[in-house]
Amino acid sequence: MFENITEFDRFELDHKKDNFEEIKRVRSTKAFFKILMNLLTSTVYKWKRCNEELSQLGPRNKFLLEKNLMHTKKTIQRNANPNTNI
Repeated sequence: MFENITEFDRFELDHKKDNFEEIKRVRSTKAFFKILMNLLTSTVYKWKRCNEELSQLGPRNKFLLEKNLMHTKKTIQRNANPNTNI
């Protein structure tokens, strides 16, 4: 069956395979950026909500919340760059 494949047929098969790989790569990239945008949107929303709540708190609670937010920020940075000391 495969002994009658010409160079052109081989080129066409390789080209289709490359296109398929490219389509898979683009789809996975789109999915990655969609997930990233959802994550960033929810993170921005959470930070805005925290800032609104922060503006309504008393000084002691405000201090504790700011301390917690800084700890969370450092944890996120540490997870993003595990080889650095923060």
